Amino acid sequence: MESCNYYPDNSVIIDTKWRSARAFSALTIIIGGLVTFWLGLTLLLMTSNACYNNGMVELSATALQNSLINFSGEFPTTCTMAGGGKATIAAVVMWFLAALASLKVEPPQRDPITVESHDITYTKNQQADGTQVVTETVVKGTPVPVAAANNNETVEEGAAADQAV
Repeated sequence: MESCNYYPDNSVIIDTKWRSARAFSALTIIIGGLVTFWLGLTLLLMTSNACYNNGMVELSATALQNSLINFSGEFPTTCTMAGGGKATIAAVVMWFLAALASLKVEPPQRDPITVESHDITYTKNQQADGTQVVTETVVKGTPVPVAAANNNETVEEGAAADQAV
């Protein structure tokens, strides 16, 4: 699968901002995958000793019920999944599906970048009355894909050659 087309040598100056954008787009995929994985791992708390067999939670529940504070209710001694936990599960599933979709979907296809050269001939004739007439003859070339173009001639040089007199 190929999704990038490279610019010909010396056709465009790739500055540091462009290079940074390229680097961070690659890092986004890596970090996004790790964050999704770590987000899923936070759900391990639900089956850990923090939720089951935790003496501190049981002690706190007993102290709260025996205190002078008017506490009318049950203090749970185990963990239950609330809306945040369910939202975490939904987020992990959606991120995973988005990752699968990005691997499955083909990138859009575009026409190849081409270079077209022209042969231009200028003819200067002097008329009998002293005026000069310049005649331009243009012979159009055929489009050549950039990868197959001559490496010695860049797009800018080809455009400059077309404008040369």
